[in-house]
Amino acid sequence: MTSQAQRQSYTKEQPLALCDYEIVPANGASPHIQELDLDSTVAKVFGLGQTQDLAPTVNAAVKTWAFTGQLFTADHQPVGTLDNLTITAMKLNDPQTGRPLVVVNLDYLATSHGWRTGRGLNGEPYGMTNNVFFRNSAGGLVWSMYLSAFLLDCNMNRWHVTHGQADRYNVAWFDVAEAVAHEVGGTIFRC
Repeated sequence: MTSQAQRQSYTKEQPLALCDYEIVPANGASPHIQELDLDSTVAKVFGLGQTQDLAPTVNAAVKTWAFTGQLFTADHQPVGTLDNLTITAMKLNDPQTGRPLVVVNLDYLATSHGWRTGRGLNGEPYGMTNNVFFRNSAGGLVWSMYLSAFLLDCNMNRWHVTHGQADRYNVAWFDVAEAVAHEVGGTIFRC
């Protein structure tokens, strides 16, 4: 429950529309690709049945893109920095069904530069949209995912954040995905 003073402070703050989000590739435009064997206890984290039901290892193909991200206001004031930002797509077969699935993870260290996203209270929106777009070698869109809300808070200083989602139905895009874009957008508030 929020106090009267907290409610008043939310209504006094003036939101600014977030207009610019730039990501700079750390390893070029192409993904880092690798094949790996996941230990069955790690595979369980991705929803692949009980540990005792799995083979000792599960084979996976992994594509990882690395970036640094920066958020700016319309007049180019720094809002936040996303260091060590990686987008990882991992394709593997579910050992219980034999069907392929793709697990996508977005991972970064968030730092606020005096701004925050909405908290979902007193009419404030909750966070900002958080989308990942996968493209083929010609730049065409092959798949997109909405991840959980992007959040930035005043006290964040290299705060570790991870978003993840599994796709069990549309996995053919993984094979042709060569480039990726991460987009956030919404309303921000001064700390």
